[in-house]
Amino acid sequence: MTLTLPPLGPPTLQNEITFYPVKPGETLGDKYQAFVKLGWGQQRRGMEDYIAKQNPSHMGHAMIRTCLESFEIPHPEDQEAKHLCLVYKPMREPFWLYQRRFVDETIPLPLIKAYLTQILGGLDYLHSVCGVAHNGEFSLFVSGSGFGLLDVGFVDIKLDNILVSFENESIIQEFMDAHLTETMEYKIDSAGRHIFSRHNDFGFLSSFNEITSILPTITDFGTAMRLNPGERGVFPTHPDHYRPPEATLGCGWDHSGDIWMVGILTWEFIEHTDLFEQYKPNGRYCARHHLAEMSALLGPPPQELIERSDKMIEKKWPVAVRREEGKFLYEGLIPPRKLEDTVPSLDNEEKAKFLDFVKGMLAWLPEDKKSAKELMKHPFLNFRK
Repeated sequence: MTLTLPPLGPPTLQNEITFYPVKPGETLGDKYQAFVKLGWGQQRRGMEDYIAKQNPSHMGHAMIRTCLESFEIPHPEDQEAKHLCLVYKPMREPFWLYQRRFVDETIPLPLIKAYLTQILGGLDYLHSVCGVAHNGEFSLFVSGSGFGLLDVGFVDIKLDNILVSFENESIIQEFMDAHLTETMEYKIDSAGRHIFSRHNDFGFLSSFNEITSILPTITDFGTAMRLNPGERGVFPTHPDHYRPPEATLGCGWDHSGDIWMVGILTWEFIEHTDLFEQYKPNGRYCARHHLAEMSALLGPPPQELIERSDKMIEKKWPVAVRREEGKFLYEGLIPPRKLEDTVPSLDNEEKAKFLDFVKGMLAWLPEDKKSAKELMKHPFLNFRK
């Protein structure tokens, strides 16, 4: 099909990044035609192929989005430079935008429980079947045979990396029809190329009667990493707000770091707010404040975690967070907060179940965090009373 393209609109300012300068109407790989730019990102084909092929019959496989097809194309200004193209099933939007479709940005609790169950199912597939952690960085890993170095970039479980499906596929056709006559904004970069703005808002939900057709999907495996039994990352890799205590203290982290991040996400789902409030004094991340708030909400860290941190003391960390005898160095930073006060929207019965549920994720020690499969069976996720 050949598209009739609308005229170019006026330039708009965007941050310049290195990527393939796709143009609306352009044919890619002699098979696909670009219609409108939805966004940008990076992926790793090998990791996605590995994840997709492990066990497609696993219930969590459907909660993972991997590419359907891949091919390479040359850069328009350098035929020797190749760009990898990955073909994906189209998705509606990231979860944070989907949440805004509801009154007061509040998704009904039964739906939240269903989404959490599905996300945990996806993590169970990643962890127990694939041995993959969804977070990583330029990371030192530790195993029984010593140390190694992995250049695996940076990703995480957060609302940006959870996409939701369309309630029905007619939304896609309506979106395409609307953009056939819409002026497409662009900027001209320093090389004189037209860089088009992204258009990724598919509008309000067409019908709340179709909401059960919408499924959350874990995406973005461009820098996910495989961890064999006994291996663990060392340097802090997770985004500031989602960083588990074992990573902050340099004790090593594993797949359970994903579980901690889902625990943090539950506040964004239910209260649409951050659990931790003071980890960025003066706008910059501070491990002292973050650990102080963890201590307020979860109680003091166990001695075993401090002893593990001692064993890594030869590593250079930016800030000391404890005294020699293991006491927190900045006890005056611990705020007067309690975990039970952070979910005011839940009634007493639901709150009790919820707190028990998240305590299985927000544990100081990695081995005390429950697995995704265990969490899926928790009474809190039973939305039928």
